[in-house]
Amino acid sequence: MQRVALAGLLLVSACAGTHEQTVRDRLATQRFQFDETQPEAVPHFDGGLGPYVAHAVARHPRMEAAYYRWRASAARIDQGRRIPDPTLTYTGFVRRVETRVGPQRHKLSLRQQLPFPTVWGHGTEAASLDAAGAGRQVDAVALTLTAQVSDAYWELWRITRVRKVLKDQAAILDGLSVAARARLEVGTSGLTAVAQVGLLMARNAEAQSALDEAEARAQARLREALALRTADPLEVDEKVEPVVAMPKESPEALREAGAEHPAIDALALQANAHEERAELAYAKGLPTFSLGFDWIETGPALDPALDGSGRDAVTISAGISIPLWRFSEDAAEEEARAMARSTRAEREALVVARSGAIDRTLSKIRDQVRRVKLYRDTLQPQAEAVLESALAEYQVGNVSLATAIMAQRDLLEVQMGLFEAQAAHARSWSELEHLVGRKVEAGEAA
Repeated sequence: MQRVALAGLLLVSACAGTHEQTVRDRLATQRFQFDETQPEAVPHFDGGLGPYVAHAVARHPRMEAAYYRWRASAARIDQGRRIPDPTLTYTGFVRRVETRVGPQRHKLSLRQQLPFPTVWGHGTEAASLDAAGAGRQVDAVALTLTAQVSDAYWELWRITRVRKVLKDQAAILDGLSVAARARLEVGTSGLTAVAQVGLLMARNAEAQSALDEAEARAQARLREALALRTADPLEVDEKVEPVVAMPKESPEALREAGAEHPAIDALALQANAHEERAELAYAKGLPTFSLGFDWIETGPALDPALDGSGRDAVTISAGISIPLWRFSEDAAEEEARAMARSTRAEREALVVARSGAIDRTLSKIRDQVRRVKLYRDTLQPQAEAVLESALAEYQVGNVSLATAIMAQRDLLEVQMGLFEAQAAHARSWSELEHLVGRKVEAGEAA
């Protein structure tokens, strides 16, 4: 019974959990203000990503739910210190007991049950660990909301950029259409050229219409991530250029940081809480103690002159239970230890999965950096030069309309590929920060 022998040494530490003060300090400093109803009007945003993320973290109902689960868990800490209420009993003697100093007529008894000392310590520590885990879940929800806002934001940014390029293409096609019709009138070009330009203009208009629906979906995703109930459009600063770079930290450092993600940390705290509950179940099966106080009112003796006549009796008592039937506590202890092992295994599985996800995301980021460099530094300057040359040569009749159209289409594909690669890189970066659980510093820009 080594644990019983150590009970006295654990009494001081049992009175307050090691995580309790940390939980209370953080709750005192990290508070959120949630309104009972969401505002009907769209808050003011400047088109940047930061205000959107700040609004989601401060106002989203999922954040509110996680926050109040955290506070509810913290409120359970003091409940672990509860001891049984004392019992006050009155006894009236129907048949009085005659004593030398007088008859015993009334009796008041006070009893206090006391659990084994370590019950308080393990109970409050388990509740404190639960509360600490709930606090880490608040952090995990904030990271998830940040990733969702970022993903929708950069998709909307890509659509905005593509729409501008399509409008530029439409202006070029208008110029080509005017030139083709003029040549048709003087007989230097055929009707086929005019039809080709008309076909491209129709396809351009269809692409812009498709962008309308894609933008509507992206707007809906962003409003959902912000928990906005209105359908007012949300602006995106199209002048913003995502930083295209590889992380400054090594993959090993990122994987180590991912292993300390708030969601993973919460599972570790939950496993420790289950271990504390196992110790609590064991402690509940140990003897309990009781203290008692009795006061017996005594009437006057038959001979009032007797020394001590009418003196009241006072007794104190102490007791200890004999834990013969502790099979239920043994079952509770076994359950808690099994839950601790299950939670730790779940944590390990999540660490492995997150490590693989970080490696996959880094691979995507490397590929997107390569694509951005290729499109921006090589293909786009070449496509712009070819289009400029083709349009100039077409004006003087040195090249056909098909050549000018092909150059224009090549530039459009390159520009759309560049925007897609930039937006994909920004989304992958937010995904990496979500997996790692914190901001990731960028290295030298590509």
